[in-house]
Amino acid sequence: MLGRIAISLAAFAFSVGCVTTNVETSDGRPAPPTPRAAPATPTEAPVTAVAAVFGPKPLDTNGNLLPDTIQVELYLFAQPYPTPTLRDGTFEISIYPMGKAGSPDQPSPDPLRGWTVSGEKLLASRAQALAGPCYRLNLSLLDDGRPDDLGVTSVDVVVRFRPVTGARTIAMTGVRTLSLKGSADLFQTGPVEETIEKPGQRMRETRIESKP
Repeated sequence: MLGRIAISLAAFAFSVGCVTTNVETSDGRPAPPTPRAAPATPTEAPVTAVAAVFGPKPLDTNGNLLPDTIQVELYLFAQPYPTPTLRDGTFEISIYPMGKAGSPDQPSPDPLRGWTVSGEKLLASRAQALAGPCYRLNLSLLDDGRPDDLGVTSVDVVVRFRPVTGARTIAMTGVRTLSLKGSADLFQTGPVEETIEKPGQRMRETRIESKP
């Protein structure tokens, strides 16, 4: 008799421990599934694509009202793997007057400025962004003592990556246009013609004012 009672209690305890409850949100909908990490990209998979995310506005680091530093995050992908990867190699970033860059695979040989990032500098630029691992760079127009006034307010950007393994160079899809318009452009002045009409006469006045 006692044996049967003990078995019954054990069965009851087991049934209580196996109760399953439904997890719902405040509006009664089922809770979303637990997020899973994207699969890691194998290190032996060859790089097939380059992507770039530029900062919202180039920085003016010397206070002369002209932008002089381009902020960018560069990502490498080995398709079809969705997660960005980090590799040894060389990034080549060049800027051109609008319409003068050529194609990403065959860029023009005469950029306004160009940067080559490799070795320790490339290693130091590694960072973790929301999209995954990347290379975070500040590209300065002032490198080598050069001026930041390029004489243009927009440039076309070409980004290429050359793997250290000797594989083919991978170019970012398309040419990106980046504004270099700084605060100095807000205070440029120039002649503005205004036609003033008075009763019985019409005259034209030329005056100087700032452009908004």
